[in-house]
Amino acid sequence: MCGDTRGYNKGLFTLFLCHNELCNKKIDAMNKDLLQIVQLSAQRGNAESQYALGACYSFGQGVPQDYKKAAKYFSLAAQQGHVLSQKKLGYYYLEGKGVEQSNQKAIKWFKLAAKQGNLAAIKELKKLGEDYSLNP
Repeated sequence: MCGDTRGYNKGLFTLFLCHNELCNKKIDAMNKDLLQIVQLSAQRGNAESQYALGACYSFGQGVPQDYKKAAKYFSLAAQQGHVLSQKKLGYYYLEGKGVEQSNQKAIKWFKLAAKQGNLAAIKELKKLGEDYSLNP
């Protein structure tokens, strides 16, 4: 397809986000190739691309909306320490979106994101009655 993209994963991810976020458009035929590159990069283990693909499935952008697939890709990235994926996975477990609802798992992912300084995750932990600060 596109050859070896390992060295270009971050740049392609950035290009993908810029085109789709700044233009605020649905993915059209012109940038289906970008989506395929992000899919390939995600399959090769790039956490940024896994997060982007999770977001695509979460919002139904360029692919059919599928919360289970979104949770899968967020999980893959979160396990690599991707803070936004950790936070997103926390919300998915909290809401039972694409996964079985579990406050315990939500807290686990929020704590991991909070350890990286994610303020939204800290806020969610406090809402869940967890005592957490940036200086434990």
